[in-house]
Amino acid sequence: MRSNQPVERILLGIFLVLALALASCGPTTEVETAPTNPRAWFGGPPDGSEVPPDEVSAMCHGFAQGGVAQIELWVNGALANQAANPTPGGEYFTAVLTFQPSGPGSYVLLCRAYDQAGEMAQSGPSTVVVSGEVPTAMPTETGVPTPTPTATEAQPTATSVPPTATPVAPTATTIPPTATPVPPTATPRPPTSTPTTPPAPTIQSLVANPPTINKGSCSRVSWAVVGVISAVYFDGEGVGDHDFRDKCPNQTTTYILRAVGPGGERTANITVEVAQDTTGPTITNVDPLAGGRVYTGACSGGPTYPTSLEISATVTDSSGVRAVEFYCTLPGQGEQYCGAFVRGGGNNWRISYDPAETFEGTVSYRIKATDDSPARNVSWSNTGYIQVYDVPC
Repeated sequence: MRSNQPVERILLGIFLVLALALASCGPTTEVETAPTNPRAWFGGPPDGSEVPPDEVSAMCHGFAQGGVAQIELWVNGALANQAANPTPGGEYFTAVLTFQPSGPGSYVLLCRAYDQAGEMAQSGPSTVVVSGEVPTAMPTETGVPTPTPTATEAQPTATSVPPTATPVAPTATTIPPTATPVPPTATPRPPTSTPTTPPAPTIQSLVANPPTINKGSCSRVSWAVVGVISAVYFDGEGVGDHDFRDKCPNQTTTYILRAVGPGGERTANITVEVAQDTTGPTITNVDPLAGGRVYTGACSGGPTYPTSLEISATVTDSSGVRAVEFYCTLPGQGEQYCGAFVRGGGNNWRISYDPAETFEGTVSYRIKATDDSPARNVSWSNTGYIQVYDVPC
């Protein structure tokens, strides 16, 4: 049985021309590289995702020591969109880039990142499927129909089919190259001139250590902000994106962290709590607590006796000490205010007691201390004793 060689040759020639046209369309898609600097990786949509036949958004990430210059989105081997880094010195840059699919089908997406020196890194590919019915016809610009196979055999050539005994229409032997990629790949939309606006910065952390302090103590407030950042403010002060401040409030205070970028701003609050003081000052080291002597009256030309007695104490409080007072009880009288202590340095307080009248007997006394908190907490010392003598003549 004799084969139809001329027709088979025609079909093989058409196949070779189509393969050459498909290979010539657009830049060759590169495999993922992983140089030390820069780096690029694809953020989404996930590989194999199905998307609606609308504008498709893809997330591209880039890193470069010294700063990322720009990021590009490539679709089916052709540049589809790009965005310049608004912060050239920023080592991390994320861009959401869009492209308009030309119709249903599969699209291969990848990202490229460039550093300030023009070095490029490329991510691995990710395929998305645009939903809808894929056309079965595969027309070209010249409208050459696909010939129907016959039993006639033909020897393939790269460009044309040699004449045979069976006449063949000229249009069925050669397909001229076209500038449009062969379906199912789609012609990418030209890149837009305006880069896609990045999302607002992200406040990763805002911590006060410790969160609760006593009055007069301090808390270290630290934070971390990431993303495309224009400025960061803490308590109204311009600060770094990874920074801290020591805060020493006298009362519970809330501070605001604000991060601003071209995509918007984010705020977060942190409260440093000042513990409420509910107790009075601590009174220690009272001297003399007992056994002190003082004399009243005077004798002309007689010996000299001490007519005053110094009393001291140590007084402390986390809120500070506002006042220390001396209260005494004379024989036959009730307790009364007898003078104020003065600060002798640090937490040391003292008073010089001089009886206001001439008498003999035992004087009892107590020390009253008031703190400097809003509550004005009060405490009292134990009772001390002073022996008062009339000067013998």
